[in-house]
Amino acid sequence: LHRHRVDRRQHHRAGDIRVVSARRGHLRAGRALLCRVRVHGSGGRQPAPQAAAKPLQAGALAIDLAKREVTLAGRPIELTAKEFDLLVCFAQHPGMVFTRGQLLDKVWGYSHSGYEHTVNSHINRLRAKIERDPAKPDYILTVWSVGYKFAEF
Repeated sequence: LHRHRVDRRQHHRAGDIRVVSARRGHLRAGRALLCRVRVHGSGGRQPAPQAAAKPLQAGALAIDLAKREVTLAGRPIELTAKEFDLLVCFAQHPGMVFTRGQLLDKVWGYSHSGYEHTVNSHINRLRAKIERDPAKPDYILTVWSVGYKFAEF
């Protein structure tokens, strides 16, 4: 039994979320797993406090990074987390052309062929929320056969 506890702590310290043993039943194994998820769910780190970043401004569009808020001509715009991240990615690099694969990697954290439609869908929804005329965008521009870029203001 003692060796079992030592093994469990070593696995716990190493960040292994597998249940080492279920000899004492599923309930106990479940508690062990929950304990490890709580400890390792944040990687043992506290999230870095958001620096008092200067809000991004592009025409009538304002992006407050610290508050994760967007306004258009002073009117709040409701965005999903990914829409916000996508908009920030563009607004921090005006004029820079991003391929769909680059956006997947920067915003979603992975690059996988076949998921480019995800980028298109999010851009279409984002345009519907921030553009006067989504068919003739002022902010998120299409670069044909390449990808997208944010307009330079």
